Amino acid sequence: MVESINRRGERQRTRVRGVFSVCITGGSTASVVYHNDVSKPPPKPQAAAHLLDSTMPTPSSETTLTRGAAELGVALKARQLEQFARFCTLLQEWNQRVNLTAITETGDIYVKHFLDSLTALPYIPDQAATLLDIGSGGGFPGLPIAIARPGLTVTLLEAHARKTAFLSAMVTDLGLPNVSVVTGRAETEGHLPQFRGAFDVTITRAVDALAVLVEYQLPFLRVGGLAIALKKGDMAQELAAATRALTLLDGWLRSVEPVTIEALCDDRSVILVEKAGATPERYPRRPGMPAKRPL
Repeated sequence: MVESINRRGERQRTRVRGVFSVCITGGSTASVVYHNDVSKPPPKPQAAAHLLDSTMPTPSSETTLTRGAAELGVALKARQLEQFARFCTLLQEWNQRVNLTAITETGDIYVKHFLDSLTALPYIPDQAATLLDIGSGGGFPGLPIAIARPGLTVTLLEAHARKTAFLSAMVTDLGLPNVSVVTGRAETEGHLPQFRGAFDVTITRAVDALAVLVEYQLPFLRVGGLAIALKKGDMAQELAAATRALTLLDGWLRSVEPVTIEALCDDRSVILVEKAGATPERYPRRPGMPAKRPL
């Protein structure tokens, strides 16, 4: 029975068949819903939209990053975790306008971008002062390295102006005075006096073959400097194909270090190449040639 008030202000009772339910949505707003069909259950309350936002960093994603970094011997501080969280949010926002990455879920960004970038840290010498990230794109691996190691001077080299606009915005927003951004191609910038032979470490995280990457990287290094390539998959054939390039560019393969941290168990490795002598002046070749015709 349901008690109601009729038009004359009199109380009346009416027999009804159905179910009343109370739904609370989005916090404190409540509504009463009558269901005429008792065979159907009342609708489930809808979760508040802000609770389902996949762009928000979660404790689990930050924990995964913290634990993975610890496995690499890196202790991330609260300020650095705040920078990573902000970086993740801005990357997702900018990615709607600029094609920066196909990896967009927060958890994946923390593992496949942030943590993967940090796998280079154990191999960057303590005495290294300068690092060049070639083909930085969305800031990987250079920005995570700069966040985790603020005493290192990092230069991000990227050919596309829209991406360097993003990188410059990140440097400002995240408060990274140790980072600078350069718009240009490695084949061109590698011949400029201010860059050639100027860096202690160069790094790439690209799909190009190692024979291509070392032609981009070695000209920027001082003699004795270290070229790092973050790679994925079986490297045996690629390493063999890079032998001639290493000889021509006066570099030598120091080691191939497998990535063994728990969160990245998909056959990743860190390739380390040392620059043994001065790079011949003709390298790198003109734009497009290293990739089109690897040494």
